[in-house]
Amino acid sequence: MNRLESPEFWSVAWQQIDAEPVALDLRRTVARERVRMAIVVGSEALVVIGTLALAIVMVVREPSVEGLLWIGSLLLFFAATIAFAIWNRSGLWNAAAETTAAYVALRIDRCCARILAARFAVGLVIVESLFVICWHFVGGWMDGLLVPANLARTLLLLAGASAAVLLFANHHQRRAERELEQLRGIRAALGSTAP
Repeated sequence: MNRLESPEFWSVAWQQIDAEPVALDLRRTVARERVRMAIVVGSEALVVIGTLALAIVMVVREPSVEGLLWIGSLLLFFAATIAFAIWNRSGLWNAAAETTAAYVALRIDRCCARILAARFAVGLVIVESLFVICWHFVGGWMDGLLVPANLARTLLLLAGASAAVLLFANHHQRRAERELEQLRGIRAALGSTAP
């Protein structure tokens, strides 16, 4: 963490309120976060395109009703995720004004969006895991099996993937909550010393 991202630096510097955030170099910090957000959006787009391309290639090689239903379910999950991401990131790209308070408000909004994204990820993992398990059991039932083939492997893969996502989401949420608490304290200090 560089000096400008340090909450201690912000706390001390914000005791001297300016109309513009130039002295704190908040513009650069917020612009850096905007670049990170753009990289995340680009990465998400690549994952969606790559996953759908792989699924389409697999279905074209071995066409089946199950394959088409699988692609349909992927499209549904991706559509829900993309809709949430667009809604959650709206208004987070630029500060509303060129003031320290506006930049602090933007950073608070971004923290809240990261917390919501972590919670959404947990909910999505639960829904997707239930979907995969149901898909596995329905497929096994259609094949006349009481216990689906490869159930243990599927459950192990789901447990591993879910644990990784849950740990990452929990870490991400806790970091955002700590930053949010600091930023709210700074916002309160700004409000109490404002002319």
